[in-house]
Amino acid sequence: MNTSHNLIVSDSFGNCYELVLGYNPPSDVRRECHRFTDTVYAMQFVARLNVANQQWPALLGRWLSGTNEHESMAYRVAALVVRGVVNFFKVPRLYEATPIPIELGKALVFSPAVENTPTPFGAQKQQLSNKAEAEALTAALTPTQLNQIQVDCGFISRTQAGFSPPDAQLARSQLTDALVRGDIWAWKIDFRPHAPSSNTKSEVSSAADIPGNRKIPLAPEPASTTSTQAAPQPAPIETSIAGKKTDPQNFADAKRQLAKRRVQIQNEGKVPEKYTQEELVHIASQGEINEKYIVRIIETRHIKDGDGYLGTIENGAMKYWSTTFDQLEANDTDPRLICAATGKAYKPEEEYTLAIIDKQQVMDKDGSYAFVPTYENMSNLAKQEIADKLPHPELLEETLSQETSEKYFEAVTAMENVKEGGAGDIEIQAEYFKTNNVSEHDQKLFKNRAKLQKETGADEHFLGNGLTKNLRNPDGGSNPYGVVETFSYDKNPQTFRQMQAGDNPAVTTVKLTPIQGLHA
Repeated sequence: MNTSHNLIVSDSFGNCYELVLGYNPPSDVRRECHRFTDTVYAMQFVARLNVANQQWPALLGRWLSGTNEHESMAYRVAALVVRGVVNFFKVPRLYEATPIPIELGKALVFSPAVENTPTPFGAQKQQLSNKAEAEALTAALTPTQLNQIQVDCGFISRTQAGFSPPDAQLARSQLTDALVRGDIWAWKIDFRPHAPSSNTKSEVSSAADIPGNRKIPLAPEPASTTSTQAAPQPAPIETSIAGKKTDPQNFADAKRQLAKRRVQIQNEGKVPEKYTQEELVHIASQGEINEKYIVRIIETRHIKDGDGYLGTIENGAMKYWSTTFDQLEANDTDPRLICAATGKAYKPEEEYTLAIIDKQQVMDKDGSYAFVPTYENMSNLAKQEIADKLPHPELLEETLSQETSEKYFEAVTAMENVKEGGAGDIEIQAEYFKTNNVSEHDQKLFKNRAKLQKETGADEHFLGNGLTKNLRNPDGGSNPYGVVETFSYDKNPQTFRQMQAGDNPAVTTVKLTPIQGLHA
């Protein structure tokens, strides 16, 4: 229970955090602090929080008054986060809790007592007025289930849970007392386990897998045509996004829209802001690509007169990072603007080409995927395609997390400062691990993350939220994000010549040229 009266804030992905100022303690000392050492990552975290700019002065008071008021609010708050003045302690999510079946079609899940925390659809909070009712609720729980509840409620970490078998009597007594005090809550939810396979037990890994709770697939699922319920009214942000969508009918239409943007940029002398940062975060959080066309900027020499490929091919599969036409079209056909928006370093000596790709023709086939590369979606891909190549596949979920991303970025940056390519040098790695007292566990995570980068191209700048860094604002500023990115994995790659053949080509290309006189 939040007895310290610290504020609970949420982010656009439904995570909850306890905001703690200065040296104040969190309401539960067992909660893990969400630490940041890099201002850019801290800004991205702050931008995702459901806290308006005008609310921060009231929340932070005198702490905020010591920063530069001429800088963006996100930067000012992030600076305090990096210094440790403002700390965020993550609250376990009820959606991630493990269901415990109690009767046909029903299960229990447990969560910390945090008001306004997101709950699964139809969840019913159990009212416990005395110890006898709490004991009746916990009496039938097995030692393993008791241990899992402690993990779900943040009483112990997953690592601690694996050290030794739980003391069932002690765990049951602690859970009963916590329920009576109101430190944790019990919820009854609808529960239908997955159908068992021929050789495995039926199980559900988290509450997010239960029917009625949203799960992000690798590709969009077909819309249902049988529902008789009235469609819900879209939220204001969804209405705003829908009004800005660009959906060309064909390749010729796409090229006309790019040409119109060039005229607009030339007349106004700047690139229009199509989507706000909040809208970008919202689009990325959906985890899906619903547009017809995706686009990729390519150094022209890689096209090889039609014999080249859209991306890198390894072990018969092609992988490449891109974005949607809708996300990129506001940048016209200026390679400098496109590189900046997609987080790609622009090279003046290179010539660039934009490939406009019909996603359905190229990607919607067996063994191919195109999705927004969030941590969850990348984890799904890794499990299906490359888990056997990881040095420590059992650590995949922890490898694809914000905490590991921050540590990986910090380590790679330090190693690259020693020499170019240093992050792949075993001796430089060993020296970094020794100098910084990196634990054996974190060394395993680094090696896992490095292998994921090699297999997918997700480098140290990969944010895991589906958005690129905006290189027009390399230090963050008020617009840290560029565009929503997409990741494509194709087991049946074709050359440009093959994709452009016939009456219904899957790809068209546009030569990119800088706009003269525009400071990009």
